[in-house]
Amino acid sequence: MHLIFDPSVYTFSWYAVPLLIDGLIVLSIGLFVLKQNLKSISHVTFFLLCLAVATWLFGYGWIYLVNRADLALAIYRYFTLLGVCFIGVNVYAFSVVWLDLWEMQKRFVQASIFLGWLFYGVAVTTNRIVPSVWRYYWGFYSRYDFLGGLLFACFVLWF
Repeated sequence: MHLIFDPSVYTFSWYAVPLLIDGLIVLSIGLFVLKQNLKSISHVTFFLLCLAVATWLFGYGWIYLVNRADLALAIYRYFTLLGVCFIGVNVYAFSVVWLDLWEMQKRFVQASIFLGWLFYGVAVTTNRIVPSVWRYYWGFYSRYDFLGGLLFACFVLWF
């Protein structure tokens, strides 16, 4: 991971700029809403949703600036995928809270959080979900393996 501090592994890319700006905007909106009422569960769940989306956007923006496949894959597995795994979870949690269904859906929210961590844990500890990244003209982009596609399909069906 010492490579992340090496300036020679980065190349400026205009394709990264919109993702980084959008990530900053989404994170700012989440922080603004959270600041309005720190004790409100709807404000907290909205912030967590914004944080997951911002992590995903910042992660891909960061990957687009990298010129080494091994570093791009590491950034995706350890950083970007964390946001990916929890976008759906947080959309669901926020929807449940916003619609005042928390008491009826609390167990499903907890199960979705568990599944999000399980998906992330498997992806980080093995190369069975995201084995590699492919280089495109805009930068590196993740490639899912069969197991990754299967888990992704299960995740989509859950939500």
